Amino acid sequence: MDGAQLGPINIAIKKAETSDLFAKPCHLLGEKSQPGAALYQIEHSNNGLITFVGGLPINNTNGAVIAAIGVSGSTIVNDLAVAQTGIAAV
Repeated sequence: MDGAQLGPINIAIKKAETSDLFAKPCHLLGEKSQPGAALYQIEHSNNGLITFVGGLPINNTNGAVIAAIGVSGSTIVNDLAVAQTGIAAV
């Protein structure tokens, strides 16, 4: 898209990668990575992680993670809604 920013593209990729690596929504890591929490500064591992809303794992019918989706570029509420809609379409 003309005029689109490149930063959100990288963030979306990192959200998906984070969710895939840890088999959970990336924001759950965010909750545990606050100062004083057990995973503080985990976002500096694995060549950088994103630990806020917008990355979700995609599971097969047996519950195994088979992929992940990451969405960025709007509010966290919208990013999550778009990611959930993407998973529902799979």
